[in-house]
Amino acid sequence: MSDNIRWVQCQGQELIDLILEEALAHEGSLRGSTLLAMETICDEGLAFSREEIAENAISIYANSSNDLATNITSIQVYLRNAEATESIAKAIQISESEYPSPPVLAAAISALGDLGDRSHLPSLLKFINSDNPLIKNSAFKAHARIRKKR
Repeated sequence: MSDNIRWVQCQGQELIDLILEEALAHEGSLRGSTLLAMETICDEGLAFSREEIAENAISIYANSSNDLATNITSIQVYLRNAEATESIAKAIQISESEYPSPPVLAAAISALGDLGDRSHLPSLLKFINSDNPLIKNSAFKAHARIRKKR
């Protein structure tokens, strides 16, 4: 069956699945945009589970050929949609890896602030004195958000 006929014959969930399959197969920022579309579709209750979104996001993040914007989007989408314990573990893993890019590291630090508790404060403290203003600011804000939690 040709691709054109396949597109015409699809409806509903099958069409959504086909569009996403095609979009995720492309390199570059289209992947990140697709993840954001998946979140919107999920929020509207039309399709997808948070687990499906997280799985797609982390597999895109793992692809070394991504541009920086795609990596940032994919890790942010992953951290918003994975189970909280998984998100915290991944954020800590990213923050402790040897060479994360500053924007990806800032996203992981921010996620710790949103999802973490007081036990995660030591993980954040080492970034408050960073020379990079993006990392320093993210760590400071994340630290403050955790301290406000009861």
